[in-house]
Amino acid sequence: MNKIRKPGQGGFIAVGEVVIDLPPTKMELFELLLNAYEQDKDMPPEMRGWRSAKEIIPELFYPVEVESLRRAVSIINKKFKQASQRLGLDPLAVLIESKRGIGYRLKYLFDQE
Repeated sequence: MNKIRKPGQGGFIAVGEVVIDLPPTKMELFELLLNAYEQDKDMPPEMRGWRSAKEIIPELFYPVEVESLRRAVSIINKKFKQASQRLGLDPLAVLIESKRGIGYRLKYLFDQE
């Protein structure tokens, strides 16, 4: 997984052949979840990288509410699915997974382990 970004700006994420562009707010969310994955490297795979909305929201530069966070995740996943489909890859691909009562994490990283 590669990312190209200038601080305070949006950027691009490349996952295999799939490349998506994200505006600053969504790029920040992606980077926060990527950092969570890296911080939890000593945890079992099923526990690694999860962050609740209560943990994510205070870390974001741009103020958001829980519903805005859900929409941001949905938009990122929609972009990732569309880019995957254009390449003839998995039409059900998602970049960020969510579990009710648990939170969010980068799904792609865990599919590769």
